[in-house]
Amino acid sequence: MEENNFLKNIAQVMFGNAALLLSQVLTGFVLPKLMSVESFGNYRIFMLYGTNAGLLHFGFVDGILFKYGGKNIDDIKREEISKYFSVFIVIEAITSMVIIAISVLSFSGSKYGFMFFAIGIYSFVLNVVTFFQYFSQAIM
Repeated sequence: MEENNFLKNIAQVMFGNAALLLSQVLTGFVLPKLMSVESFGNYRIFMLYGTNAGLLHFGFVDGILFKYGGKNIDDIKREEISKYFSVFIVIEAITSMVIIAISVLSFSGSKYGFMFFAIGIYSFVLNVVTFFQYFSQAIM
């Protein structure tokens, strides 16, 4: 029984890695053929800034991982997690609004204006998802 579960887990990891490889091949080889040079350049600039958007959680989610790592979900008070999540949402909303405001005020009318506007939205979504991923990893 345990060997069957092990093989199932290996198959799931292999499927996930194959899907990741396929998406990277499509992004690396197919997407440049479908887009113009300027559009692909804008996409790569967005991805460059998007990778740094993950840093805008300011270590908050790392603290959640350290605080609740290895704990059982039954041992954690829901009010405490709700409080942390509420504070985190406010921090992320303010950070995203600042990025969006800077994009509108500084880059209005240029291609970078929309790009930084999108980064403001993307950073909020990315960091909220990261919060839930880290919390799920902490409690297994």
